[in-house]
Amino acid sequence: MTGDQDFYELLGVPRDASLETISHVCRQLAKAYRPDANRGNPVGEKRLKRITEAWETLSDPARRARYDLGLGRSGEGSTSHPAEERRSGADPVLSTLSAEAFKLATEQQPGWEYLLFPQVLQDEIDRCAELKHAYVRGIALGRPEHISRSAIQVWAQPRMKQLDRLVADIESAINVRLPPAFGEPGEPGDVREIVSVACLVGARYRQIIEWSLRIRCAAGPRGFEAVVNALAHFPDDVLAKVESAGRPLLLRAKDGIARAVAGESVTIDTRLDFDLSHREEFAAALKRLR
Repeated sequence: MTGDQDFYELLGVPRDASLETISHVCRQLAKAYRPDANRGNPVGEKRLKRITEAWETLSDPARRARYDLGLGRSGEGSTSHPAEERRSGADPVLSTLSAEAFKLATEQQPGWEYLLFPQVLQDEIDRCAELKHAYVRGIALGRPEHISRSAIQVWAQPRMKQLDRLVADIESAINVRLPPAFGEPGEPGDVREIVSVACLVGARYRQIIEWSLRIRCAAGPRGFEAVVNALAHFPDDVLAKVESAGRPLLLRAKDGIARAVAGESVTIDTRLDFDLSHREEFAAALKRLR
């Protein structure tokens, strides 16, 4: 970064200034450096450009958060934000994080470990929003396939095993890998491991949704639709519990950390146990086909 003035210094406001204050100051400065009062003054033109950049950045909550992560200075004539410049030289794992997750990982305020995991996981879940919408609507995604009555069991068993493996990966990540990544009491957690676990769970969440959408591509004899529908809904419980480890866990963790800081004894439980849904419906649908 070069010596271009920090936006807050440029405006003469504190870093916690309200949007109303920033708006008022920007309007006043823009009037002072308006083009008709600064013709032929390159310094005034440049200052007006920086004031405009400051307003565009600090008036947008997401962009302001990213800017604040960068300790306040951007390069001369650069269109990048300080947070992005700071992340460009960061650990490759951290460089992929959202602004919220990056701030948690780098500032490491008390209890950050229990906030970082659900934040990264929620970011991963949010990236699957369109797929999840298709899942809820029962949309098929993939190559159509026709299954004969005699081949239904042969078709279903390997797909059920595939789902079991995906669920087992999530259980192992959350219940085995995650607790030690949080660190012993009084010791910092492992940023890379926490992010890695969250990303793995997010990846398996996506793969499970895709698995269900592919299941719906199958067609067969009369009555087979009930088999497909029950099988496609096997992940209902799994997806719901993974989602509970995102934003809901983040909110519980924030509350728990606040109470711990106030002196309460708090336990934040991240353990999850999964059950595949609609097994009875699936078995009944199979039985009717025999």
